[in-house]
Amino acid sequence: MKQNKILIALIFSLSLYSGVWAQKFVYQSYKWDASPKLHSITDEEKKENYLNLKYRRTYEFAYETSGDLVMYVSVHCIIKVNNEKGVEAKNKVYISTGGVIEEMDLKARVIDKNGKVIPLDKSGIKKIDNYENAGPFTIFALEGVEPGCEIEYIYTNKESSDYWKTLYTQFEFSCLDQDVEVISPANLVFEAKGYNAWPEFKKDTTLAEKNRIWSHLDKVPMLHEERYSFYNESRMRVDFKLAFNTAKDRARLFTWETAGVTFYGRLFSFSKKELSEAGSFVKKLKVDGKTEEEKIKKLENFIKENFASKEGGTEEYFLVDKIISNKYGSSQGIMRLFLASLKKMEIPFEVVLTSNRTDRKFDKEFDTWSFLQEYLIYIPSLGSYLSPSEFSSRLGFPPSELTGNKGLFIKEVNIGDVYSGIAKVKEIASADYSVSTHSTFVDVKFDAANISEPAVKLKETFTGYSAYFYQPIYRLLDNEKKLEVNESLLKLTGEDTKVTNVKASNFEEESMFIKPFILECDITSPTIVEKAGDKYLFKLGLLIGAQAELYQEGQRQTAAEINYGHGFYRELSFNIPDGYKLSNPDDIKLETLCNINGELKARFRSEYELNGNTVKVKVYEDYRALLYPLNVFEDFRKVINAAADFNKVTLIFEKK
Repeated sequence: MKQNKILIALIFSLSLYSGVWAQKFVYQSYKWDASPKLHSITDEEKKENYLNLKYRRTYEFAYETSGDLVMYVSVHCIIKVNNEKGVEAKNKVYISTGGVIEEMDLKARVIDKNGKVIPLDKSGIKKIDNYENAGPFTIFALEGVEPGCEIEYIYTNKESSDYWKTLYTQFEFSCLDQDVEVISPANLVFEAKGYNAWPEFKKDTTLAEKNRIWSHLDKVPMLHEERYSFYNESRMRVDFKLAFNTAKDRARLFTWETAGVTFYGRLFSFSKKELSEAGSFVKKLKVDGKTEEEKIKKLENFIKENFASKEGGTEEYFLVDKIISNKYGSSQGIMRLFLASLKKMEIPFEVVLTSNRTDRKFDKEFDTWSFLQEYLIYIPSLGSYLSPSEFSSRLGFPPSELTGNKGLFIKEVNIGDVYSGIAKVKEIASADYSVSTHSTFVDVKFDAANISEPAVKLKETFTGYSAYFYQPIYRLLDNEKKLEVNESLLKLTGEDTKVTNVKASNFEEESMFIKPFILECDITSPTIVEKAGDKYLFKLGLLIGAQAELYQEGQRQTAAEINYGHGFYRELSFNIPDGYKLSNPDDIKLETLCNINGELKARFRSEYELNGNTVKVKVYEDYRALLYPLNVFEDFRKVINAAADFNKVTLIFEKK
């Protein structure tokens, strides 16, 4: 669920009117250097394609004569271009104008490598209504962009007000002299918080009839994307929110408590007609006599199979009776259909609002509603969550990026006939790693008469989140798409693997996340056995599928983090061909562990059993934690790489 301006208008009439109209704006007096000179940078900074020498963002809130609150967003940026790659990346400037009421000011220039100033030719400014499906943009190219030059631009746009906002302050290039400031009328008090080492905000007391908070950092180092890391969550950032309107009262605004009241009124309140239609809808599901869990699963499967999600602001997208009739609704409307149905089933529930932890983890200590981005439904009697909008998700398996996080839980309470909602921030527990497994069973039969072409039977099983992207949709795929899925999962030894006699099971609606999704087949592969003189090389390690090594060039910047805990189990059985012996069985044995505070959190272990001429290899690989701090990253990396090392295990059959 994405917050929108319509919702904000519905839930808050802030009475923000201040009665002050003759205003002077900070952006009007802010000037760039009339005689700019090229900046000096270090040899290390010269290695980057480009970097920001200055990056200043100002959010100035002000009242219109109508009493509406708007904000003036001003940006001042200076970019040093170091090489041709920098020229290619930065010879055009792109300014998003989504939500912009009026473009107030724009100027730009290039200071070439010799210090010559080349101003922007404003005739070249283009306004695009929808640039690459990213919304409206103002775009302009600059003359004179070359290695060694500097690009400078300043713009101010008047926009609709945001009562809370998130700004990222760290990028894949260095950023020097960076500022964020929020300016507001005297009666409006904003608060801000920095994350991932962005410094605290300070309060400026020198402005008359205005409030100003600001924060500055001389240099923000570049942050590159790293494997097994969530880039946005790792970046420095700022969140700010409107906290008080002293012209109205001293009560704090947009708290968790008021969020509970607001969303309760929006989601839990139903007309008699809505509840009546929901009752008829539930009756048609024929769930009488079933357990709560069975009822919810039946409801969820039916809604997700038969109703479409379409965004719109009219009643047809929001009212339960309209949604039942039309078979579509907005994300909030579908949520309300679930809630009304659960009410008629008399199943207690709580609504949960949270954030995507891969972008921003929910911060209980800073009550900005920008964290209230996604909906879940919590069933206390089962301890399970349901995602009303995600098709692949089912009860007990909400989108993994919403778990291992905190959220705002809203519960309905009543005193007599008076009902209300109470809100509390609680943990959204992630599923145990043992619930999500990918198991591989391979049986290799060697014939002494034709050792190079063994018969191989393969069985793959997936449970929990490991089945998330396959089991719910498999039955809906056409034969061509099923073939693509089958081959992507079954061609363990490479593209030259031939897959035949494929059988899929447990992909029916009633099996989802209850039974494992199973694929079985026969495979032949020219790569798993190689003849070397009178010996045969059996590339056992290929049978677990290709495993990518985790390389780390330079110092790791971020902790390792995964979407969900999970495990792999591989059971590889084969016979030693008659007349041959296995000369290096102990090459199978590998073990690598990763402990956090003395507790096992990740491992790779391979072992074998020899019974006559039959060998059974067991390979265990699991990741039990979501987060692996920097101090254990090297151990985590070794576990990842152990699987790649196992890929290289080659067994030797020699004549007796």
